[in-house]
Amino acid sequence: MAASIYAMMLGSQALIKEETDGTIEFLYAQPITRKGIVSGKLLANTGILVVFWLLSFVFSLGATLAFKQSTDNTDDILTALAKVYTQDGLILLFFLALGFLLSTCLKSSKQSTSISLGIVFCFYLIGIFADLNQSFSWAQHFSPIHMGIPAKLLEKNLPIGTIGLFILFSGLFIVGTYAIYQRKDLKV
Repeated sequence: MAASIYAMMLGSQALIKEETDGTIEFLYAQPITRKGIVSGKLLANTGILVVFWLLSFVFSLGATLAFKQSTDNTDDILTALAKVYTQDGLILLFFLALGFLLSTCLKSSKQSTSISLGIVFCFYLIGIFADLNQSFSWAQHFSPIHMGIPAKLLEKNLPIGTIGLFILFSGLFIVGTYAIYQRKDLKV
């Protein structure tokens, strides 16, 4: 969940931070389009998220191997961790893309933290309610946080349809980001 919050905050501050900090004027003075600004920010923040996720994977692997039982198979541990981190990485990209879309709608970067936390916790609460109430169990399919629980990922992979929906919505969020940012009146 903490990684999802980080991804959401990373995306939600990406574009609005320039306006809030007053550095958008510098970008205006450069020969760069708005699409170029979004593309550069998207590439840089995706890179930051990938490095964060790889470091997390390496530390998790190291800690797991350091404290594993002598009967545990190292290949099984590596396969299980890779399975969890690969699928969780897709969920993080979803939150990063959602954060980018949110960044085009915010008025100040100060709003991004609370809104990002609120969105991630709403997804979390949907998953909790789905577990608590059988008649609400259908909602678990609308909570990326709930789907990304490592124990569940180890037990059963994300369905192909769900993976497709994550990719589709992430793509729609990115397309929406480009479209909204292209028309946005930027504060100077």
